[in-house]
Amino acid sequence: MKNNQNLATKYTPRRAEELLQFWANLSDPGTQDFKSDVASLVASFPEVFSELREGGEDFLRSVWGLRENLRKVWAATDLREREWYIYELRRLHSQHVKLLGDAKITHALEREAEKLLPPGKTPDLAQPLIDLSSAR
Repeated sequence: MKNNQNLATKYTPRRAEELLQFWANLSDPGTQDFKSDVASLVASFPEVFSELREGGEDFLRSVWGLRENLRKVWAATDLREREWYIYELRRLHSQHVKLLGDAKITHALEREAEKLLPPGKTPDLAQPLIDLSSAR
């Protein structure tokens, strides 16, 4: 997250606390409220989710996984354990941003490749492999 690396410098302590409380108190993924809760979280804090919001199910899994780790931070009983979970939150968030960004790039490249096909032609991703194997 290039633009969002240090949100702590952009947020007041109260705003940061609101974000963390909202996130930690999201409904469970198996409930009907989960997707609407996530949509509200994204709408309330767009600067945090600008690079993640279009990830579909992967995005929802990321939000849930980070929520679980955030809850572990709050439940930690000693400082070292709490610091470890904070480190893990940062690492996981960075990893999710990268993976979801890579998926967006792949999808964009696929869409551009489809534009190059003749009308009515659909891409056959296995075809180059078949052509290479029959050339032997």
